[in-house]
Amino acid sequence: MLTDRDFALIRRSVLATIETRRARRARIVRTTQVALLLLILVIAAMRLPSREEPIAPVKRATLHRPPPIAVAVSQPAPQLRPARRHHKPKDDTPIRIELVTEDPDIRIIWISGTNESSTGETR
Repeated sequence: MLTDRDFALIRRSVLATIETRRARRARIVRTTQVALLLLILVIAAMRLPSREEPIAPVKRATLHRPPPIAVAVSQPAPQLRPARRHHKPKDDTPIRIELVTEDPDIRIIWISGTNESSTGETR
C-alpha cells in the first residue's frame, strides 16, 4: 500500500514535469516574440528612406561622328503604270478538295465553283 511519502514523491514528480513544460512553453513564446520583433524592425528599416545622397547617374562617353556627307544621286523618274484592275478568272473549272480521314470509309469532298459565295449559295 502507498504511504503519504509515496504520494508526496509522485506529486513532486508530476509538478516538476508540469513546471518543465511551462518553462519550455515560456521559452518558445519569448523566442517567437523576439523573432517577430526583429522581423518588424527589419521591415521598418527597409521602408525608411535612406539618408544617403542619391548617386548621380553615370554619364557614358559618346563618340562625336562627323555628319554624313550628302550625295546627290540622280534617279530616273519613276514610270507610272496603269492601276491594276481585278479581272475574273478565265477558266471556270470548279475547285475540288478531298480530305482523307484515318477511317478509309470516310472521305470529305468539297467542290467549289467560281460562282459560289463563301456561304455556299450560288449567285
